[in-house]
Amino acid sequence: MDGIIFLRRLIAYDRWANAQTSETIAPVAAETPKAITLLAHIHTGWAAWMDRIEQTERKMDWFPEVGLDECDKLGERAQNSWDNFLAGLPDNWPELKYSAKLFGGAVSDFTLSDIVMQLVTHGSHHRGQINTLVRQAGGEPVNTTFMRYVVVKS
Repeated sequence: MDGIIFLRRLIAYDRWANAQTSETIAPVAAETPKAITLLAHIHTGWAAWMDRIEQTERKMDWFPEVGLDECDKLGERAQNSWDNFLAGLPDNWPELKYSAKLFGGAVSDFTLSDIVMQLVTHGSHHRGQINTLVRQAGGEPVNTTFMRYVVVKS
């Protein structure tokens, strides 16, 4: 499988999983605002990495306390930024490195593959936490594993 096709597939999976998670939160949103904050945090991660790639970093609220509608809008804005970026990738994209300042001040270089893998695994981690909160609030958690995505999308 071509590298960019694989990255786009991972990104599509993450978007699908986030949309499923948002739908799962909706019935219990009032009882579990922390679940919304964690989903917004996932979206903020995508936005923050795009800022790092474009070298336009801004101060971020890493755990924004917003309603579910605003959370979904954060996700849409991040998705649009990534779509625009991916549409303009040069042919040598696998060789490109993006310098980023991480928490604690360390600066490192990362490939696009590194960044996408970080974001996808970060999202999976927090979606697991969200499912726990949804269940504790009386809701029904959703299966957002990659294999579930493959089955649903085939």
